[in-house]
Amino acid sequence: MPDLGIVDLGELTARLIPAGRLDEYFRLLMEHNRQVNLVSRETNRASFERMVGESLLPLEHVTTPVQDYLDIGAGGGIPAIPVLLAGVVSGEAILVERTVKKARALTSIVQQLGLSAVVIPRNFEELDNLSGIDLVSLRYVKLNLILLQSIFQVLRPGGSLVYYGPAPENTCDFKVVVFSFRSAQDSAVKSITIFQK
Repeated sequence: MPDLGIVDLGELTARLIPAGRLDEYFRLLMEHNRQVNLVSRETNRASFERMVGESLLPLEHVTTPVQDYLDIGAGGGIPAIPVLLAGVVSGEAILVERTVKKARALTSIVQQLGLSAVVIPRNFEELDNLSGIDLVSLRYVKLNLILLQSIFQVLRPGGSLVYYGPAPENTCDFKVVVFSFRSAQDSAVKSITIFQK
């Protein structure tokens, strides 16, 4: 397991996302979070910036630019909106959020930020006709072998799944790299797993 050591997530975010865009996203997220639980009620600017930086970290380890992108369990847009704000997606972006209230709030945030993305208020397993996806992200959804196999069916050859956590058991048949890191903002050791088809 490669260890990235201590990563300055603030520097990474500043390099990939204009500060004004990040401010706008934070304002919209907090505004909508008052009505719908998109992120923890304890989320402050520092924890938001840490989540954004963690969202961007795998982009340095996957093939970019990305044509088509899929985020499963999109919630308030972490990691999808930072990925979109970083400008690495050139084609279609699909954000799947099964909770209708969250999907509505996320749609509003996406529209107000002027991002090109479709928010679908369904379970990933209910979607038909998805294929040829370059990048799939999964942050707040538990990854199991059945879900992993379903995701691999929609990935194009050479495409990547970024899972914000350690690799689950029984994934030895997949091409996988697990990165551990600590951020300069938070001393906890965390893992990001990248599966490649």
